Amino acid sequence: MDFRKEKAVQIFKKGSIKKIEDGFAVQSQNGKKYYFVNQAFKCNCPDCIMNKTEVCKHSQAVKYYLGIEKPDGTTTKVRLTYKQAWKSYNQAQNNEVNLFDKLLRDLVETVEEPERHGAGRPSLSLKEQLFCSTQKVYSQLSSRRAKSLFNNAKDRGLLNKSPHSNAVNKFFNKKDLTPILHKLISVTSAPLKSVENKFAIDSSGFRTTNFLEYCNEKHNEKRRKHEYIKAHICVGTKTNVICSVKITQENGADSPQFAPLIQT
Repeated sequence: MDFRKEKAVQIFKKGSIKKIEDGFAVQSQNGKKYYFVNQAFKCNCPDCIMNKTEVCKHSQAVKYYLGIEKPDGTTTKVRLTYKQAWKSYNQAQNNEVNLFDKLLRDLVETVEEPERHGAGRPSLSLKEQLFCSTQKVYSQLSSRRAKSLFNNAKDRGLLNKSPHSNAVNKFFNKKDLTPILHKLISVTSAPLKSVENKFAIDSSGFRTTNFLEYCNEKHNEKRRKHEYIKAHICVGTKTNVICSVKITQENGADSPQFAPLIQT
């Protein structure tokens, strides 16, 4: 046994290892100072920082603490489990809808209203159109059933006017909506900029309400299948925040979208 493992045994037997968020606090062998060992067993002690030591006595002591490795040299696989902060979790779940509406209202306020031209009754503002359409999609309700959401938002002062359900449906078909949504996605991910440093690229298909006929020529049968679109996303691996999105047809390949998603 090398000297680091010998000292690690002493630290482990001393019982001065504490589980904290994202890692462990290990007390110095000869003092009251604590060093931080992360979940990858990387320590911030001078031995690791200055000498580039892969496994110092503190990280080795954590392995003994978890039972991953024993002082006699035997090893075992241990699944790390973490306690759920149920109080915070329940509070977040109970207030999710109210918080979503308030955050959504703040988000759409960042959008600049276009100039209005011509006479007649003014249409619903761009900010309110964005608010209602996003709220409808988030709720997963039909257009008619989502009308009650708009009424509630108006009563709470989040909307000046509760729009007709058809007005929101028409807004979804506007082509100039796409760059605005891309901008809003970037804005929502910005607060986590200092937290997130690792990203992954993924994609998933979304069914539309349109149908495609197939098998007609081969089997002389009329069958229908749903059309799909594919969303390619860049997502943070720690916070799961979506930083950028690219929409393609159902057979759109992932690799051509890699660079645009990263560069956004």
